[in-house]
Amino acid sequence: LSGSLIFEDDTVITNAEALGSASVTVANTLTVQTADGTMQNTFNGSGSLSFVDDADIALGVSGALAGFVGAINVEDTSSLAFTRDETEDSLLQNVVKVSDGGTLSITSTGETKSIIFAKESSVTGTLSLTNTAIDLNTNEGLSNAHLVLNNSASAVVSSPISDKLDSLTMDDGSSLSFESGAGTPGVVGAPIIDLGTDGTLNISGSTTVKVDVDLVNAAYDDASGSVTNLPLTAQDVLDGDNGYVLTN
Repeated sequence: LSGSLIFEDDTVITNAEALGSASVTVANTLTVQTADGTMQNTFNGSGSLSFVDDADIALGVSGALAGFVGAINVEDTSSLAFTRDETEDSLLQNVVKVSDGGTLSITSTGETKSIIFAKESSVTGTLSLTNTAIDLNTNEGLSNAHLVLNNSASAVVSSPISDKLDSLTMDDGSSLSFESGAGTPGVVGAPIIDLGTDGTLNISGSTTVKVDVDLVNAAYDDASGSVTNLPLTAQDVLDGDNGYVLTN
């Protein structure tokens, strides 16, 4: 199939190649069920795309969802992978829902591009990013999710977060930044990621962790002072009651 297809009613397909290379307009719900493979389509419309029953789909056309403003649902243990081209806005125009056990993989072409999930989005499964940046504080849809940062992917934290992630994986070429100028790590209000009591952190290859540190390698009776341009070579511990910073 090629040309254009318009689905005005609910439709179910079970083969990744069922729609050929057509441009597909979804007015209601298009469900991809149990299918495994690459779909060479572009999508338009304001309906819903659902991937269910162990569907494992990659969208082979860069920017395949650029014209689609409907909902995207990745359910059960299904997975969806797609690539955003450099002309697309950071704000995803779709309400995205990834259930526990589901996986959504996003790759950006060109320079690393940020993503912001639309309101009412919900990601409780795995979010895997490549060459894509995410601000964990501004994206409210994450809930006990597993975040995977692949090559050239990055995440930024500017204030404490909890309940958004229960697992973080950093692969070769990824980075994580703790920002805000809140001071030495350990200061109340400084950016942290709380993965919970059963959370997991996996790091492999060459990764980068950046920390915006105010007080480094110094002991102060008054922690209102500031030390700059010193390397972080010791573990700084802040006593929250009296403001002391102790180093080894």
